[in-house]
Amino acid sequence: MIRLAVRLGRGDAGGGLAELLELSPSGVEERETSDGVEYVIYGAPGELPAMEDVEAAAAAGPLVSVSTEEIPDDWAERWKAWHRPVDVSWRFKRMRVRPPWE
Repeated sequence: MIRLAVRLGRGDAGGGLAELLELSPSGVEERETSDGVEYVIYGAPGELPAMEDVEAAAAAGPLVSVSTEEIPDDWAERWKAWHRPVDVSWRFKRMRVRPPWE
């Protein structure tokens, strides 16, 4: 799995997002950064858009950086550690919200 990250300045990030969604119709992950917004696309090698296309799409806003990173094969299990059961109560009623693997 490959993680392709595009960091844009905050002011014009919306335009960059619209362009990136054209390249990745399944969606992108959005993260706030200290100097703008980071959009991340995940995919297997050969499934991600070409770097030139990503850079051209990101040109809609002030491009900060484009980077790729290989994600370890066990990512599908490791992300589960971030999702734990949560107890919710309201007026003496209690409910537990949990992921299906818990």
